[in-house]
Amino acid sequence: MTQHTALLQLPAPPTPDTVLRSFDTYQPKTARMVAEEFGIDEATAVRILDRLVDREELTETYGGTETPVWIRRHPNPTQMAPRTARR
Repeated sequence: MTQHTALLQLPAPPTPDTVLRSFDTYQPKTARMVAEEFGIDEATAVRILDRLVDREELTETYGGTETPVWIRRHPNPTQMAPRTARR
């Protein structure tokens, strides 16, 4: 392998499962945060995050800003505390 070919071989982007494991339950992350954490560009991070939304493992929200954040859902919704009615 020459020095030039070594520069062209970039590491493969992380799998969606690898990215999912980096989230704690209800932890919000932006695409930029994921991109920096895994050394990938933001567009790749968005594609991976959107795949996890399609799999219903993350939720995309805006939280009062123009920048979307992705949040990991509770792994077992049946274990969540029931909502109480507001009076």
